[in-house]
Amino acid sequence: MPLLAANSCLKNFIQVKSNVLSHKVCDSLIAEYENEEWTSSKTMDNLSDFRSSKQICTFDKKYMNNEKRIELDNLIYNAINPLILDYANQFDNFLKIERDTGYILLKYEKGNKYEEHIDDAGRIIYDSNGTIDKDSITKRKITLCLALNDNYEGGGLSFFNNTYKPKWRKGDALLFPSFAMFPHQALAVTNGIRYSLVTWVE
Repeated sequence: MPLLAANSCLKNFIQVKSNVLSHKVCDSLIAEYENEEWTSSKTMDNLSDFRSSKQICTFDKKYMNNEKRIELDNLIYNAINPLILDYANQFDNFLKIERDTGYILLKYEKGNKYEEHIDDAGRIIYDSNGTIDKDSITKRKITLCLALNDNYEGGGLSFFNNTYKPKWRKGDALLFPSFAMFPHQALAVTNGIRYSLVTWVE
């Protein structure tokens, strides 16, 4: 039964799909990019104390520079595209989707976190030259996160003022709506390093 046809609570729209990527692929992704230059993750308002992780945008041409990376990109797409379509179909055709935004690898080291936020930009943002930040007008509909490891302590995603923390492990995907009714946070890692991959569906 589609979710909209049922009298569902919000957490039912936060769904874990198990074993989306094999452990071998997860390990390959981390190993492939580990020695690249990771940049500090930013927020729309550039609040550095609000978010303290590092990232690599794998779709950047400077990273998509060998056959191994192209193969990994295709593996990810083939694994998650059916999940996205299935998830969108639960909304009784009210959720129209076009594409994902590309894949971002995230690295959360000890103490790194991302305080509670939503993923759909709430306003249009301009840079110092008066140019619109194109990311601020992107209409994110679905957030999809992939867990690439689970050999760390702390961390993970938590929703609704830290009242709901879904259980997901290495290779699992987490999907949820990107809009205002789904505030969430990446909890601080207390030991080790947490790696994940995220994309949004427009």
